[in-house]
Amino acid sequence: MDAAASPLRILVFSSGITAGARGSLALTDPRGHRRLNRCPLGLDFLFFMEPHRHDPTPDRILKMKNQYVGDINDYVKYSLLRTLASIGRFDVGVCWMRTSDDGRSDGGKTGYLGKPDQWRAFHPELFDALSQIVLNDRRRSLRSLETRRIVPSARYFSRLLTDTNRESYFERAESALNEANLVFFDPDNGMEVPSIPIGRRGSSKYLYWSELSRFVGAGHSVLVFQHFPRMERKKFVTLSTKKFRRMLGATRIYSIASSNVVYLLLPQERHRAAIAAAVEEFRRRWRSNISINECRS
Repeated sequence: MDAAASPLRILVFSSGITAGARGSLALTDPRGHRRLNRCPLGLDFLFFMEPHRHDPTPDRILKMKNQYVGDINDYVKYSLLRTLASIGRFDVGVCWMRTSDDGRSDGGKTGYLGKPDQWRAFHPELFDALSQIVLNDRRRSLRSLETRRIVPSARYFSRLLTDTNRESYFERAESALNEANLVFFDPDNGMEVPSIPIGRRGSSKYLYWSELSRFVGAGHSVLVFQHFPRMERKKFVTLSTKKFRRMLGATRIYSIASSNVVYLLLPQERHRAAIAAAVEEFRRRWRSNISINECRS
C-alpha cells in the first residue's frame, strides 16, 4: 500500500506526552485542542486531552440522554447545587454517570418554563438560564449546561459508564474530581438494589456502596440523586437515610425531596456548618415545594 496516498489515521486519547511512530514525540495541547502530527510513513496522529475544569465536555461524550436536560427535576437539582456552591462555598464536582441512550421518549417535564409567574421566583437566574437553553436555543444537552456554567466553577466528569467499565470509570472519576470538596453523583435510578449486582445488565443505572464509600473515605462530602421507587415515599426516605448511616458510618444525613426524586446529602464533619447554612437557604427558596429532613445519630 502507498502510505503517502492512503494514510492510516489513528486516534489517540491522551492526557500528556505520547510517543509517535519511529520514536517521534507528540505533545497534547494543554487546553485540550486537537493537534495533528505526521510521521515519515504517512501515519496521521490525532491527539487530544480529557477536558479540564473550565473546558466543556466534548460532544462525542454528551450524545446520550439529553432529553432530561432542563426538566423540572433539573431545576431543583441545579438550584440545590448552585446553593451549595454559593452559600456553602463548595468546589462542586459533578459525576454525571452518563449511560447510553435507551431510546425512551420521556424527559418532557418542561412545562414549568412556560409559567414564569409560578416558577421563576424560586431561583430567577437559574430559571432564566434553563429557559434560554430549552426554549430559545433549543439545545437540551449537558454541553449547554457546562458551557453556560449552570453550576459556577464546577468540575465535571462525563465519560460514558457501562455495565462493564465501572472499575476504571470510578478510578478516573476519583482522579478528575479529587480537588472538589463536594461530589454530586447523578445515576439514572439511584443507589444499588439487591436484584442487580455490579456487572449485570442494567447495573450502569445505579451507584454502588463500594463506589460511594471511596469518595467518602477520601474526604469528600457527597450528594446522590435517587428516584423514588414504588414504595410509600416517607418510608423510603427513612429507610434510605438509615442505610446511608449504616453503610457509610455517617452520623448526619440530609434528605431533600421533591415530588419526583430525593437527594441524599452526607456532609463531612468539617463541612457541616457550611452545608447546614446552604440547606437552610435552599429551604427558604423552595418553601413547601421541597421536603427537607436531617437525620442525626
